[in-house]
Amino acid sequence: MNIMNMVKGAVTDQVMGQIGGMLGMSDKKKTSSTFDTAIGSILCGMMNKSSSKEGAKQVFDMASKADTGIMDKIGDILGSGGDKLEAVQKTGGGMLDGLFGASGKTSMIQTLAKTLGLDGSIVGKLLTLAAPMLLGVIGKHTKSAGLDALGLGGLLGKQKPHLAAAMPSGLTQNLGFGNLLSGAGDLGKSGVDAASNVAGSAASTVGNATNAAADTARDAAKKSGGLLGYLASLIILGAIGYFAYPFVMKAVDGGANAVQEGMNDISEKAAGALDFGDISVLGDSGTKLQEGFCGITDGFSGLAETGDDGANALAGKITDFSGSLDGLALGELSDTAKPVATTMVGQFVETIKGLLGGQADGIKGILQGPIDVLIEKLEGLGFSS
Repeated sequence: MNIMNMVKGAVTDQVMGQIGGMLGMSDKKKTSSTFDTAIGSILCGMMNKSSSKEGAKQVFDMASKADTGIMDKIGDILGSGGDKLEAVQKTGGGMLDGLFGASGKTSMIQTLAKTLGLDGSIVGKLLTLAAPMLLGVIGKHTKSAGLDALGLGGLLGKQKPHLAAAMPSGLTQNLGFGNLLSGAGDLGKSGVDAASNVAGSAASTVGNATNAAADTARDAAKKSGGLLGYLASLIILGAIGYFAYPFVMKAVDGGANAVQEGMNDISEKAAGALDFGDISVLGDSGTKLQEGFCGITDGFSGLAETGDDGANALAGKITDFSGSLDGLALGELSDTAKPVATTMVGQFVETIKGLLGGQADGIKGILQGPIDVLIEKLEGLGFSS
């Protein structure tokens, strides 16, 4: 799930124009780029902070307390200005202080001002507006997806490739977050490589043990002909098998565990792969679709550990989402909006089928029915996968 795209998708052209007016920018493209950098910078800081258990809890607490409906009224707030806008920015300032500390907030403003070529006061206005918007979107998804602090920390960790593509080169280092986004293109590769290496080592161990046993048996057979040689071979093979078995099985188990970990990495990467682009034309329906789709695909992460309990919980979430589709009025979308929704549905269905195909039979049995019902419901509304 791409959090930056979720925020951007909820910001209409009108709102972006209002943000530009607040910042004194007439160029919509520059306003959008500046807004993206501000959102990305705060998100990088949140990802960096949530890398520790305590930090993840702090971020989760802030997201839980954020105004989850702010994106529905941000246009009115920017339009009216005055006390409403001041209150939002005051809240945003407190959020930034909580995330980075007062000195960290000041440092971020100064760094972004230098990078963007803007006055520090303008950057300060932008950041204190962007923080409540970002945390409102994250808080809304956290609630709808039923995430806890650990789950939110995992979601933020998956933003690495999206942020690497969106952020100016070297900015995260200048902001004091180090090489936070380094190696973003290699996500999932290390887990698969580790699985391959350990599994190969296990196979090599088994092969070496077998070859050693066969060589020893052949030598014994040559030295002691007839029945005696045959018995000697059996005794030696049995002895080697007895003493080597625990070691060989440990290697095999290690390889199997590494393979499973590699598959988990692949599943997590796939679960976070949905990127719907600009869905602003769909309005609130697009946001709800995105939250529902991403919440379901995120639910596949960790199913290998949670087993039937996790699968049953995810099945309930899928069923609930299916029931909520009737209230989205998807059948009333305009000719411009419908292709966007159809693309979203197609990407989601393709992803969820792939995720389901990689699960154990027991988990497949639990999830197959609810998923089939959801796909049928979507197709019934006119969105064929």
